[in-house]
Amino acid sequence: MKRLETIFGRVAIPLITPFTQSFEVDYGRARELAERLIEREYCDSLVVAGTNGEFHSLSHQERVSLFREIMQAVGDTIPLIAGTGASTTEEAIRLTQEAESLGYKAAMILPSYYGNPTQEELYTHFASLAAATRMPIVLYNIPIFTGVNIKPETTVRLASLDNVIGIKEEAALFPLQASEILTKLTADSDFSVYCGDDTMVLPVLAQGGSGAVSGTSHITGDLMKAQIEAFFSGRIDEAIELHHKTYRFTMSLFPGERVNPVPLTKAALALTGFDVGPPRRPLLPPSEDEAGAMKSVLKAIGKL
Repeated sequence: MKRLETIFGRVAIPLITPFTQSFEVDYGRARELAERLIEREYCDSLVVAGTNGEFHSLSHQERVSLFREIMQAVGDTIPLIAGTGASTTEEAIRLTQEAESLGYKAAMILPSYYGNPTQEELYTHFASLAAATRMPIVLYNIPIFTGVNIKPETTVRLASLDNVIGIKEEAALFPLQASEILTKLTADSDFSVYCGDDTMVLPVLAQGGSGAVSGTSHITGDLMKAQIEAFFSGRIDEAIELHHKTYRFTMSLFPGERVNPVPLTKAALALTGFDVGPPRRPLLPPSEDEAGAMKSVLKAIGKL
C-alpha cells in the first residue's frame, strides 16, 4: 500500500458543497468549484462530502451523486478522496463501496457519531470497513463533532491493517496526539498523520505530520501550500509568517459561539468572487458584523 502522501500530496481540500437558495445541491456549481481549486493549484487532492461538504445534511443518494459529479468533472486530474463516514457501520460500508466503484483513490471515514462507541467498538467499526474495500482508508478523528476520540492506542492498532494508511487528526483538542501516534508506531510503519485543524498545521508538521486537510484552503490554499513547503525546505521563519496569516483567517471563521466553519467559509468564497449559496439549515449565514470582521481579515492578508 502506498504512503498517504502519494495520494494526498501535502494539501487536501475538503470540498464545500454548494446549494441553491432553495437548499438543493448545486452539482454544476460543485463541479465548477472543484475545477477552480485545481486551476489555482490550491491543493494536491480533494475530499468530497466531508465536514466542509456538509455531509451530515446530505442524503445517501445526494452523497453518491456528488461523488459521481465530481469524478466526472475531475477525472484523473487530481486524486479524489470520498468522505464516507456515517452513524452506522453498514451505511459507511455502502458509501465506501459506492465510491470505490466510481474510481475514488481513498476513503476518509470518521467514527460512528452520536452513539459514543467504546474504543473496541471503534476498532471493530474501522476494521469492518477495511475488510469491505480494497481502497486505502484514512481515519478521520474529529471529536468536537463526533463526541468520541480515536485514542492513539486504537489508531496504532488500526494502522496494522494493510489498507488503513493514515489519519486526519483534529489537533486543537489534543495538540500532542500526533506525537502520541507517531511515537507508538513500529519503526517500519508507513502510517501518516495529517492535520485537520487549520490553526495547528505548523505544530503538527513539527511533530512529524505529513500535511493538512484544509478547509480554509478554498481561499488561502496558496498560503497553506507555501507554508508547508517552507517548513519542509527548512525556511522556518517564512513558515511561521505564513502560519500567522492563515491563522488569522481561520480564526475569523469562528466568531462568538460558532463551532462549524462552513457558514463563514461559504461567505468568504462569495466575497472572493465565487458564490456557493447558503449552508443548509439549521446552519445560518453570517451576520453583517461577522461577515464584516472576516472581510477585514481577508483584506489584511491580501485576499481582497
